[in-house]
Parts: sequence; structure tokens; C-alpha cells
Amino acid sequence: MGSPSSDADSTLTCAMVCTYIHLMVDRKALKAYFDSEIFRVFAEPVRYNIFRFLAEEGPCDVSSIARGFSQDRSVISRHLQTLERAGVVQSEKVSRQVIYSVSGEAMIARMEENLAVLKKIISTCCK
Repeated sequence: MGSPSSDADSTLTCAMVCTYIHLMVDRKALKAYFDSEIFRVFAEPVRYNIFRFLAEEGPCDVSSIARGFSQDRSVISRHLQTLERAGVVQSEKVSRQVIYSVSGEAMIARMEENLAVLKKIISTCCK
């Protein structure tokens, strides 16, 4: 058994090493988390506003959505495809039109997944 000061020094060192390792892992995890598709999708103001438009107005076709924006219909269409690939918007072909809407259940599931990941990232190893 060591002296009290050596035990305190080793405990402090252990805590410091644990914290350092934890921070290094968390930085990588945080970077991956914030570079994830959901954050990249909503980092673009036009995509965020399209998503918000659909959430407020309900299902719409590309032309109806494009009327509310300064971008061309083709640009809006590309943004909608990106939102759909991210799983936050869904589309349905009705006759000759494609109707887009917020994918409510998928969006909630995605946000719950993100919250679970974030909880793991910000937890501390030395409690």
C-alpha cells in the first residue's frame, strides 16, 4: 500500500488520462455526429425552409413549393430529393405529379436516434 500522497497522485492521473481519452473519443464522435446527413441537410437554409414550408402547408407538388421560393423549380426539386434521401420528406406519385410531404414518423425516429447518440457522446467516463 502506498503513501496517501501517491494514491492521490495516481487517482488524479487516472482521472486525467480517462478525461483525455474520453475527450479524444468524444471529439471524433461529435465530429461524426455533426457531420451526419441530418445536420448537413438542415445546414442549407433553402432545404430547411422547404422542410418548414411542407410542415406548415402540408403535402405539395414541386410547382406549389417553388412558388414560395426565389430558386428555380429544378433547384427546389434537387433540394426535395436530398431531403427525401435523408428520410425527412417522402414523395408519392399522383397521376403526373409528385407530391412531397414531411415524413413525420421517420423524422421523429431520426431525431430520437440522434438524441440517443448525443447522450452517449456527452456522457462522462469518470463519474
